[in-house]
Amino acid sequence: MSEKPTYEKLEKRVQEFEQAELDRKRAMASLRESDFLNPLLESEKNLSITLNSIGDAVMATDSHQA
Repeated sequence: MSEKPTYEKLEKRVQEFEQAELDRKRAMASLRESDFLNPLLESEKNLSITLNSIGDAVMATDSHQA
């Protein structure tokens, strides 16, 4: 069996995870502010609206519905 980590090692690991999360959030914020991500987010939003509306269009145009 492997030995249990010390409190200090666990604390250091938590700090590493927190720093990695902070770095990830900063990178995402930077991408949101850039011209690179905005068109992708807009396209994703439009696609989501279209896909969520397909069921309504099928129901409205189905002449064979009982």
